[in-house]
Amino acid sequence: MNKEQHGFRKGRSYLTQLFTHYDRVLNELCCGNEVDVVYLHMAEGFDKVDISILLNKLKRYGVGGKLETWIIAFLTNRTQIGLVDGAKSRKVLVFFGVPQGTVL
Repeated sequence: MNKEQHGFRKGRSYLTQLFTHYDRVLNELCCGNEVDVVYLHMAEGFDKVDISILLNKLKRYGVGGKLETWIIAFLTNRTQIGLVDGAKSRKVLVFFGVPQGTVL
């Protein structure tokens, strides 16, 4: 698990992620650096959307280049495993929605 992940980790939450982000931004600003931030709230709009349909629509609306590459990498080739009472399910591909617990 990535050490930067805050969702679904003991002692971490959206709030610890927010504080970490805020601290990093302030540190950069105090060092005289410029900071650009883009906040996306995909969960509400895309929880049940078929990813392939979403990617096709984004392309039709002119989303391309690095942003398109980033969105594709974020939304595709994801897998999940269920864990109940210590028993793991097999790994399966995810075709709908965005990863839960992520803050983009």
